[in-house]
Amino acid sequence: MDPYRPPQSDMQLAQKGTPVADDPYFGAVWEVGTTVSAAMDRIKEQAGPFFIIVAVYAGFTIASGIAGQLVTLGAQSTGDQDLILVASLATNLLSQFVGLLVSILTVKGAIYIARGQEFGVADLVPTVGVAFSVLAAGILVAIGYLFGLMFFLIPGMIWILATFFSKYLVLDQELGPIDAIKQSLSMTDGHKLKLLVWSFAVVGMMMLGMFAFCIGILLVVPFTQVCTALIYDNIRRQRGLID
Repeated sequence: MDPYRPPQSDMQLAQKGTPVADDPYFGAVWEVGTTVSAAMDRIKEQAGPFFIIVAVYAGFTIASGIAGQLVTLGAQSTGDQDLILVASLATNLLSQFVGLLVSILTVKGAIYIARGQEFGVADLVPTVGVAFSVLAAGILVAIGYLFGLMFFLIPGMIWILATFFSKYLVLDQELGPIDAIKQSLSMTDGHKLKLLVWSFAVVGMMMLGMFAFCIGILLVVPFTQVCTALIYDNIRRQRGLID
């Protein structure tokens, strides 16, 4: 039994959602091929909910990009270097904020889809506490990665793989950042090599999405998040975290 398993009642698990007990995907340890196939099946069954998260991802990403460009062009038109610097900082902050928000919304949606659950846009919005926990976990992961880079990259890569599910654990189980990282360290034990392979697969799919006039990326990102949600639930079940 995982030492970081949070105490939960059967009712809490039912509310948060668990994989279907007789789903063949969860009958064995995950593989990249079976995960992609299972994700495609989930999306076929829930095309509407999937396109909700696609719309959320596309809408926020495009709107943020347009807003950033307008602010930058407006500042540049004045010729004021101080204003240009302020505009650059403002657009970077906006991009970071929108990126965090979009990630939270789409990951929550991906978890619902992976479990075959219905949801609306309102279900994707986290509490302020959860949002801050996601941010804090992300900062801790980034600090660990930068520290690892000081030791010739490999420790940093291992750290990224070890904390792979920290965001999912915060959003799904509402754990604090430290507890989420601890449980992710436990969950990824024995899975890091396959998670590395999965990461390369994600990069490959992203590149294909970019080749499709960048439009494909709007589908690829939510799709890979559904895949990762399936991997997350598969490992949790294999670890005995869910029945």
